[in-house]
Amino acid sequence: MMSSVLLSLLIIILNLLPHICTSEEDPDRHRHIYIVNFSGHPISVSWIHPVTRKREIQHDGPHLANGATLSRNSFKTHEFEITELPSTRTNLCLDGGIETCRNEYFTMDERKDQVVYVRAGFVLDHTVVKTSPKQMAEWIAAVTIIFQTALVLAWMKAGKKGKRTLKIKYRPPPPKPKPDRKKKEE
Repeated sequence: MMSSVLLSLLIIILNLLPHICTSEEDPDRHRHIYIVNFSGHPISVSWIHPVTRKREIQHDGPHLANGATLSRNSFKTHEFEITELPSTRTNLCLDGGIETCRNEYFTMDERKDQVVYVRAGFVLDHTVVKTSPKQMAEWIAAVTIIFQTALVLAWMKAGKKGKRTLKIKYRPPPPKPKPDRKKKEE
């Protein structure tokens, strides 16, 4: 009787042991990751399960478009795979003559608020956010308000002139004058 109770207790402890040893409730293990796609191609981002090595896609749509950002909570030591996806037009992964789609991997490390930039040539740049996410959100909100205000003012100005459409033209700054070489020689 006592041996069956001990055996049951041992089985329970052995079943709980992996969860105790790898508890993801430790606040020191929590990390935040931003994945920014500047590769020029659509990509897929997958989390790799540490035991089964099964991939779980992390984005909601079919891919992460060029110029898009994916934000996720994760833990240090978690691994991710980034896969280049073929062009929808040509169905090829062509970048510099390479016709096969590439995979790159990165592992979450000790740093908080990590950023992985997927750059042209399918190069990963793993770094950290220099500002806090709250500061970043406040900055984006401020820039958005400024841009919206500028659009409204331009629209109102265009309306006063009787125009129905609003044309925004970018005017680059004037070139800097070159120094006169004759004055230097004298």
